[in-house]
Amino acid sequence: MRETFRIYLELAATDSPHTVRAWFMGSNPELGDDSPAEALAEDRFKEVFAAARPFQAQ
Repeated sequence: MRETFRIYLELAATDSPHTVRAWFMGSNPELGDDSPAEALAEDRFKEVFAAARPFQAQ
């Protein structure tokens, strides 16, 4: 759970809570089309963190 909050804080620094929530729930090609929420449930923190970086750069 701590990892999820860490990612949320990083994304929320540049985007609205609504946008960040949509990112967590939407499919992500960098995660094999799984959502970040699904990947986090499978303990794939490093993959989700890496997928968040390009999102922050937008």
